Amino acid sequence: AVILVTGWPGADSVAAALISLLILFSAWQLVRESLDVLMEAVPAHIDLDQLRDAMAAVPGACRVHDLHVWTLTTGRYALAAHVVIDADTDGEAILEAMRVLLADRFEVHHVTIQLECTRPCEPESVHA
Repeated sequence: AVILVTGWPGADSVAAALISLLILFSAWQLVRESLDVLMEAVPAHIDLDQLRDAMAAVPGACRVHDLHVWTLTTGRYALAAHVVIDADTDGEAILEAMRVLLADRFEVHHVTIQLECTRPCEPESVHA
């Protein structure tokens, strides 16, 4: 329409460039999410230190190590970790509390946690 009204043939190139920029801008989020999945990146909304601290604060947990969080698909995240607990605590209760914590606070629903028992909870420097 611009070419018909003004006779300027460059309008076609300008319109094509604007459409290309619009497509690139719209696709950037999809490309970024795809790269996060391929690279098994830590999801952007998760701070690993906060997550580790929250898990370690669950009653009965002593500390968390070998913590890994990654993106499975857009909006689905996985976690694997080792959690040291006191041998006298209920491991099933700790696992359930962590499952609820991770789902509600961090949106992580695919969870694998290996419990390691010790008696009593020892400082982290003992295992360093």
